[in-house]
Amino acid sequence: MTNKNGFEINQDFLDYNVQILDSKVTSFDSSLSQSVRIAYNRYLSRTWELSTGINNGFLFNQTQEGQLIRKSYLLGIDADVRFKLYNGTFFKTSARVGPYFSFGYNVNYLTN
Repeated sequence: MTNKNGFEINQDFLDYNVQILDSKVTSFDSSLSQSVRIAYNRYLSRTWELSTGINNGFLFNQTQEGQLIRKSYLLGIDADVRFKLYNGTFFKTSARVGPYFSFGYNVNYLTN
């Protein structure tokens, strides 16, 4: 492995339907979000990769504690570890599809 560092830019569109603790803490019913993520990646081996990033975007139609909030701005940071299946064992390293499993944590700050 010659390149151990990398950068990535992601554009995400998500539709949430999440309830936390039976909607006692908060719930997002059919909320839509759009965000852009910029990340630094460190390749630990052919199989494992560490990724840390920041994201910025919008959350539309959020229902929080019974009140509808039309648009919120979000700013977040995250860190995750990826287990790559295109490491030469499961799929070829030059495969057209590069599946992976990702485990991590994301923290977002929301404003109205």
